[in-house]
Amino acid sequence: MKNLFGVTPSALYASDARNESSTESRSRVLHEGGLSAAGGEVLPVPSHDPGFRVPRVVVNIVRARPIDISVIDGIVTMHGGEGQWQGASLGIVVPGLLIAGRNCVCTDSGAAAVMEYNPDAAHWTVPFQNGANTLRLAAESGIGTTDCLTSKWSEWASEPLARPSCLCCMNKGTDVGSLSGGFPV
Repeated sequence: MKNLFGVTPSALYASDARNESSTESRSRVLHEGGLSAAGGEVLPVPSHDPGFRVPRVVVNIVRARPIDISVIDGIVTMHGGEGQWQGASLGIVVPGLLIAGRNCVCTDSGAAAVMEYNPDAAHWTVPFQNGANTLRLAAESGIGTTDCLTSKWSEWASEPLARPSCLCCMNKGTDVGSLSGGFPV
């Protein structure tokens, strides 16, 4: 869901002179709230703490521009941090997993469950120790569910997966078997 930061127009959300050709990040507006987007925030986030602010901004963006399909590429990925600035703790892993779904909260929650994390964990706890739980906030706003126990995710998360694998997640209550389209369900 956080990848939707990229759909926000640079002319309104970039940290520099606010033009669409900007190469500046959106961190002063979206992460820190140090600058106001044009016209101000429709659903204001009353904090400048990125751990509080970013998950709520992400949920607001998803509410404004719903995600039609969510694809999580876990074929080759990294662990230990977000990027090279994490230093020696960063490493490469090859889980060989591709996860796709029609509901971004369900899909991200399924991915968290597959990694043995609780997608409904309390704010400021693992794996959300640096801030609020974006998945929980999105579920509370009605975008989707984090309830992996009532979906196929609990079965997939509890069994070793044959690699490479592709999982498909639909909205709660959807008969995924009838919509599998080649995905193993």
